[in-house]
Amino acid sequence: MQCPRCRHANPTRQNLCGECGTPLRRTNASGAPGASYADLQREVEHLAGALSEAHEQQTATSEILRVISSSRTDLQPVMDAVVESAARLCEADAVIFRREGAFFERVAKCGSTPSGPLGERFQLTRGHVGGRAMIDGAILQISDILAAQDEFPDAFAVRTGARLGTVLAIPLMREGTAIGVIVVRRAEVRPFLPKQVDLLNTFADQAVIAIENVRLFTELQESNRELTTALDQQTATSEVLRAISRSQTDVQPVFDAIVHSAARLLRGYGAALTRIAGDQIELAALTSTDDAGDAAVRAIFPQSLQSEWPYPQAIRNRAPLNISDFQSDLRWPEAARDRARVRGSRSWVVVPMLHHDAPVGTISVIRREPGGFTDAEVALLKTFADQAVIAIENVRLFKELEARTQELTRSVGELRALGEVGQAISSTLDLRTVLSTIVARATQLSGTDAGVIYEYDEPREVFVPTRHRAS
Repeated sequence: MQCPRCRHANPTRQNLCGECGTPLRRTNASGAPGASYADLQREVEHLAGALSEAHEQQTATSEILRVISSSRTDLQPVMDAVVESAARLCEADAVIFRREGAFFERVAKCGSTPSGPLGERFQLTRGHVGGRAMIDGAILQISDILAAQDEFPDAFAVRTGARLGTVLAIPLMREGTAIGVIVVRRAEVRPFLPKQVDLLNTFADQAVIAIENVRLFTELQESNRELTTALDQQTATSEVLRAISRSQTDVQPVFDAIVHSAARLLRGYGAALTRIAGDQIELAALTSTDDAGDAAVRAIFPQSLQSEWPYPQAIRNRAPLNISDFQSDLRWPEAARDRARVRGSRSWVVVPMLHHDAPVGTISVIRREPGGFTDAEVALLKTFADQAVIAIENVRLFKELEARTQELTRSVGELRALGEVGQAISSTLDLRTVLSTIVARATQLSGTDAGVIYEYDEPREVFVPTRHRAS
């Protein structure tokens, strides 16, 4: 093969000229000149670069998928991984925004260009590059954002005066609706290549998958939590109702079951139940914490209905009291707050027990942590208060029925005894038989061991026993 430079004749398979070292061009089967060694070298370098780039993109994609699989309830690690990969592979700054109704919020960022804090919210408008991409649900690339500032007055560079050039926005689409956007930007005017747009679109899809995974897993957790709570409440209710059915004349077992169930379901440190007795409030049931704490609670009872403690106040207002931090709440007396410190009470909820809007007592739960109780927890405590009222009413009605039954039994016995006496009077003229019957029935009805009839001796003016007696 002849060297194109020195015209030296070289063997056919030789790549370099044996005389001057110039790369030799080959011809293909058609006789046209083939690629030179330098051309082949450049092609190899190009392919190696493309392979390295593809490998880096695949590594980034795999890393994001790994973060997604390990962050089932926390979205932030995934968002951080996406912006870091986008910024590195596209040689730009990257920001992710999440849509929240008519606003969108910055949730992740990576890059050297100054940016606002995470959590900053913006009105969703077409004047923002990311906002327009979400509204239209389409990819949007602006080659020079400063040259288009009239069209995008809300853009970061326009608002802050930052020196930015090309901006690209990729919406995060779920079921045809944008739920967020990835925005990448460069300091210079250098549009993003189609392959970079495709890569960012892949990252956007991964971000949507992560958002959906977290949403679904969170919903599943919440559903499981609700089912568990409902089952616990149903179990506790069944236990209280079982105690009510077994304690027809004694409310104490019911009260004990209620305070223990209330403390457990409301994740409380302790619970107490009180009853009104005249113009005072008495402690009826208490879950034990420790000797000092129990003694501190018992020492404050009985309480006046007019005192400034939470119990009488809930009774007077006929409404629950939900206290976030009793120890630091200056509405309450210092003595009360001192007692709370001894028992370790911070959060405190007190619910009045009402029967036809008339207060009969309270039920309360405490926690060692401040923060108060949720509306759902207060509603659950109201259910326990209603069960306590049912137990009180059941015992009262049962005792009234029992007393009435005994009264009727006595009345029937009295009528039967009077009937027997009447029958004796009508069936015989023997005074001794009649009086003996009267004594016997009187002894029976009075529940005494013996009875006797006295006659008045008028001359002596004294009562003397007769022979008509029963024993």
